Amino acid sequence: MKSSNHVAQRGPLSFGGVLIASVMVAALSFGASVSALAQGALQVRVLREGPAYTPVPDVASDQSQVIVFRSTAATPSAPGAAHVYINGSFHNGLMLGNYTRFCVNQGILTVEAYVGDAPTYAGKSAPKRLMNLEGGKTYFMNVQENGAGALTPYSRVEAEPMLAGLRQPHHVINRAAAVVPCNEVTSVPVQIQAPKQERFTLNADVLFAFGKGDYAAITSEGRGELKRLATDLHARHKGSLSRIIVRGYTDPIGAAASNEKLSQLRAQTVSRILQEEGLSGERVTAEGKGSVDLVVNCPNGGQQEKIACNAPNRRVEVIAQNAN
Repeated sequence: MKSSNHVAQRGPLSFGGVLIASVMVAALSFGASVSALAQGALQVRVLREGPAYTPVPDVASDQSQVIVFRSTAATPSAPGAAHVYINGSFHNGLMLGNYTRFCVNQGILTVEAYVGDAPTYAGKSAPKRLMNLEGGKTYFMNVQENGAGALTPYSRVEAEPMLAGLRQPHHVINRAAAVVPCNEVTSVPVQIQAPKQERFTLNADVLFAFGKGDYAAITSEGRGELKRLATDLHARHKGSLSRIIVRGYTDPIGAAASNEKLSQLRAQTVSRILQEEGLSGERVTAEGKGSVDLVVNCPNGGQQEKIACNAPNRRVEVIAQNAN
């Protein structure tokens, strides 16, 4: 009661001043708390995102090392992460700009990555892509956004520039029993030189309307991909490119002659657009490869199943050769 009477005797203005001051103090305290929480959340997010990629050492002769990555230049085929499975068991989830590194005992196993496969989780139900991983080797594999689980292999020289700045997520619990601790070989330091040749794989289903390859059939998304590629080549090579080879590929569905013609048409269209984006026409050549050098071999099945499975085979590769 004493404190109540004391407040009452201060009058309305004083009481209002105390109230306003109290509210201001509370607001400032709340703001500071929110700021502290935001900073804490930012720190947690950064820590959970993991460090940027650095060149990895080789591993022992009885192990195989695998780097699976998801380039920031990719166009997602579905929202969410690319779920990486090893022998049908979940290993990690990769957002754009992420990579994962793991080691296994040498031998035959399946390594797949499915983008946005929830709720069916296709990689767990029926893994199909067997790989014979040799001991002492490091394999670099890029997620195919429309690849139905397939991964595109790259050499170390090709992959290292694409991995620059990518980060390894640390917040996912690995459930793949095949993964073992890496037994690194550190006696010889890793030497990475500037690549003399780089290969970029573009999904034909993104570049063109299905079954098409002419200039009018290029999609707005495909034109954007080619513009970004040309800009990247200009920025990193600064006029030192000696040759650009554009190779078109189709799936094995249909007649071989028609596939070869379509692959040549797609290569020519991509070459034309790259030249429109400023790459010298004297250095750009187009090759149609038909359905050779398949990325995946699909089992027999219905027409739609074969079309979906063969998505990684329908592609255009751009090989950039550096004169330096």
